[in-house]
This record gives sequence, structure tokens and C-alpha cells, in this order.
Amino acid sequence: MVLGGTKHKVGSVLLLFLLASGGSADAARLPELFRHTPHTAQGQKYLHRAWNVFRRSPAVRQGPRAAPVAIQILFDPDCPFCHALWLKMQRYRHGPLVIRWVPIALVRASTVGKAAAIVTARDPLKALTIDEQYFHVARKAGGILPLYHIPPALRHTIRHNTRLLTRLDSLVPTLLYRDHHRIGIVPGVPTTKRLARLMRTLSTLTPP
Repeated sequence: MVLGGTKHKVGSVLLLFLLASGGSADAARLPELFRHTPHTAQGQKYLHRAWNVFRRSPAVRQGPRAAPVAIQILFDPDCPFCHALWLKMQRYRHGPLVIRWVPIALVRASTVGKAAAIVTARDPLKALTIDEQYFHVARKAGGILPLYHIPPALRHTIRHNTRLLTRLDSLVPTLLYRDHHRIGIVPGVPTTKRLARLMRTLSTLTPP
């Protein structure tokens, strides 16, 4: 797993984990993929479990209707780094791969309303586009209005997915991808070169 190669970025991951955990004593326990990296059997077990949970969750689907899901992106509607990844992904919006944007709420408690607004919209992809096109980086605020009356089941799902991500690697955005029977992970915003290489590779794979 590539975390960016610097102590600063690793520290940022741990800080996000501590914040998401409320700073409790239990937060001292490292996320699963810090203890069992993705190439290990235990790491793959965690990743497959997470993939299946996120796959069943409300999300924004992008790509051909008949194609299998190749990528799932965990994003926060108020996260500037997620916004940066969305901008990079625009060159692939008409490509052959199916991408699911799965919202979580990590930046602030009120973000759950924006996550709910996106996935319950009549056109979720348009709602996601509005959130990102009108994103205010300085305020760390997406452009969509929050949904105030959130169905309890949806609120529970978004919060559960948020906790799952913090247990997994604690970094937003996080990109999960299916490479045959293996689940890969890219925490954070990949470089343009790395993202292009990944998209090319996934485009050549035969669905499992």
C-alpha cells in the first residue's frame, strides 16, 4: 500500500483516524491495513469485506449500464481532497469502466445531509456534479444543499460506512478497485500518472 512516502502524510492519516474516533483511548489501535497490508491474506479479507459492504450501499453510479463495477470511490461531499480526485476523474467519465461514488461523512457531522442528498436525488450523478462544480475549497464545503429529513436507515448506512473506512485506512478519498479476484486500494489522491496507469490497466481486464 502506498501512503505517499512521507511522514507528514502518514501522520495525516493517523490524525484523521484519531479525529474520527473522538480521540478516545481506543483510537490508539491502528487501522486494519496498517497492521495487515493489502497484499497479505488478512489484508485481502478486510478489503473484500469492505468492497461488498460498500457495493450494497447507496452510491452514484457512473459508466456503462451493463458493465461490472470496477472502482468504488469513498468520498466526503465536503472534502477538498475528494474534490481534487473528482476533478482528475472527469477525463474518464465517458470511459468503459463503471465507477461507484460512495459517500461518507467524515469532515463534519452535518456532511451526512449532503451525502444523503446526493444518493437520494432523482439524478444522483447530476447531484454529485453540482456538489463538486460549486465546491468552495477555502470553506471545505460542497455545493449541494443538505437533506434535512434523512431516512434513519440511510443515516445509519452512511455513518456505518464512515466507521468502516476509518477502521480500514482512515484516509479520504479512498479508491478501491477490482483486479480479477483481488481488491486493490489507493488511499488519498493519486498522481495523474498513477491514476492514468491504473485506469489503463483496469480497462484491459476481463471481468471475473
